[in-house]
Amino acid sequence: MRSAPQSLLLRVPCPACWRPSRELSPCPWCGERAPVAPRTRGDIVRLVAGTALVAVAAGTAAATGTAVDPVAPAVPAGMVAAGLLCGLFLVRPPQSPGEAGWGSLSSAAIVSLLALALRACAVPYPIPIVQRFAWAFPALAAAFFALRVPAEAPNAPAFGASSRERALRRHAPDLVAALSLTPFAALFAACGPSLLSLVALALVLGVWLARLAHPAVPLLLSALVFTLLLPDPAFFALGLVLAALQARHVS
Repeated sequence: MRSAPQSLLLRVPCPACWRPSRELSPCPWCGERAPVAPRTRGDIVRLVAGTALVAVAAGTAAATGTAVDPVAPAVPAGMVAAGLLCGLFLVRPPQSPGEAGWGSLSSAAIVSLLALALRACAVPYPIPIVQRFAWAFPALAAAFFALRVPAEAPNAPAFGASSRERALRRHAPDLVAALSLTPFAALFAACGPSLLSLVALALVLGVWLARLAHPAVPLLLSALVFTLLLPDPAFFALGLVLAALQARHVS
C-alpha cells in the first residue's frame, strides 16, 4: 500500500535537537518549531514576481479588451524571450537530488520531438482548441494540489495539537499552492493566455513542482501543455535544457 504524498514543506534540521524536521513545523521529537529553509526565501520571491506579472497581464487584457496575442507579440524578440524564460522558470532543483535535471532533460527531449512533429505537419499556431481550453491547465493543476493528502509524519507531532490543527498544518501548503494557481485559470478563461501570463505561470508552477517528492511526470505534462500554448516550442525546449543543466549543477 502506497504512503501518502510528501509534504511541500522542505526538510530542515531542528534548531534545538538538530534532528530532521520540516520548515515551519514542530519537531517530532522535541516540539521546537523549525525555521524557514533558505531556499524558501527565493521561492517566495518567485511567487510574488509571478503574481505581479499575472496582475500586469490581467490589467493589460482589461485595458485592451482582449488578450495579447502570444503568436504575434509587439516585439519579435519577446517570443524568443518568453519561450526561454518559461523553460528556465518551470524547472527548479527538486526535493529528491537523484531526480534533479533528469526529469527536465527527458521533458526537453519529448518537447523537442513534439515541436518538430508539429512543424513537420505545418500545424498553425495558435491551435484554436488549445487556446480555447487553456484555462483547464491551471485549473487542473490547482485541483491537483488542493486534493493532495500529504503524509502527517514528520510534519507535526501527535502531542500538543488537536487533530484539526494537525490536519490544517498538513494541508496548508497544498491549499496555498492551489490558491496561487487559480488566478491563471480565471485569466485564461476570460482572456486567453498571453506571453506575459505564460511566463508568470511558469514562475509560480515551477516553485510547486520542485517541492513535489517526484516531479518528473507533472513536469513532463506541464511541458507538453506549454509546448502547445507557446508560439515557438523550440526556444522553450532550449530553456528546459539550460534549466536541467543548472539543476544538475545545483544538486
